[in-house]
Amino acid sequence: MNKLLKRTLIFSFIAIIPLFITNVLFPVNYWTSRNWEALMTYAVPNAILGPFYANYSCNKNEKGDLALHTNYSIYKNCKWVTDEIGYRNNKYKKDAEILFLGDSFIVGTSLSQEETLSNLYQKYTSKSTYQVAPTSEFYLFYELLKDHVVNPPKVVVFAIVERDIPFLKELKKSKIDNNIHKLKLKVQRNLFKYNFTNFIFSSVDRLVKNSFLSWLKNNVSLASTPLGIQSKKDPKMFFMQGEKAEIKYNQNKIDSIVIAISSYNEFCKARNIEFVFLPCPNKESLYYDYAGLDKQPDFLHKLHIALKERGIKTINLLEKFNVEKNNQLLYHYDDTHWNSKTSHIVTQELISCLYQK
Repeated sequence: MNKLLKRTLIFSFIAIIPLFITNVLFPVNYWTSRNWEALMTYAVPNAILGPFYANYSCNKNEKGDLALHTNYSIYKNCKWVTDEIGYRNNKYKKDAEILFLGDSFIVGTSLSQEETLSNLYQKYTSKSTYQVAPTSEFYLFYELLKDHVVNPPKVVVFAIVERDIPFLKELKKSKIDNNIHKLKLKVQRNLFKYNFTNFIFSSVDRLVKNSFLSWLKNNVSLASTPLGIQSKKDPKMFFMQGEKAEIKYNQNKIDSIVIAISSYNEFCKARNIEFVFLPCPNKESLYYDYAGLDKQPDFLHKLHIALKERGIKTINLLEKFNVEKNNQLLYHYDDTHWNSKTSHIVTQELISCLYQK
């Protein structure tokens, strides 16, 4: 029995050597098409506060998420830096003046570090900024405040992509109380500001994630079908949902969404925090004719009017984009996210919104 056990251990050790070499000794983003997949926690996502490995800095010529394994992929040089609690920031800030909260558009997917909304806003205004993303749940902001991970900022910018807006839920005390313990556990176990602990965690996570195996499967496969939907009007243009991206709604649905967003606004107002809701248009809504739609969806327009009637500060990006798209491409051809030029446009719109008299 001892011999069998010994042989099993030796065999297991030998078998894990190539996995260790390919997944741990190679650069963290060597086998992935984007930094996002390379740095995203996989095996134990709740072991660290943020969603990414802490204290990492890396560069990569990324490909978009929609046209992988095709001739339409476009390389984008992207630098990523994560802070000591696992969010995509140059450094952890507890006392930022402007807090950016939201999904992948706040993370800055397909953008280099200096092109994220948070970094651009700080560059243009000299205001201290910090981003917490990706998340589509506003209650995370309450959790961060409750556990003193961040102090109350002057402004919270909450950004959500159009397709996820109908799923926003009203912020209720019971919802908050039921989720607060989850963050406490993560904070108590968050030792990853120490480089050695962070290295051990990320190494184990990378072994389990096994990006090399994913790369191998994708590259030996004979299939070259893209993940996205290719435009019939322009083969270079890809979409995430195509015609299905159009949101079907009625007045009751608009009212429900407004109630949810109003609860976020009231939460901030009670703490003397200015709230800004930033709806990020679907790529399909902007380039609707390329996505196979007969006309531009008006969901964001209707929602904008309803939010303004409730006194909620918001920005109609789709209206702005409709003007700008005649002069330049605003979203990446092969990705569902906007490009660096658009990030600058959105930042300027935010500045105008927050500084308007």
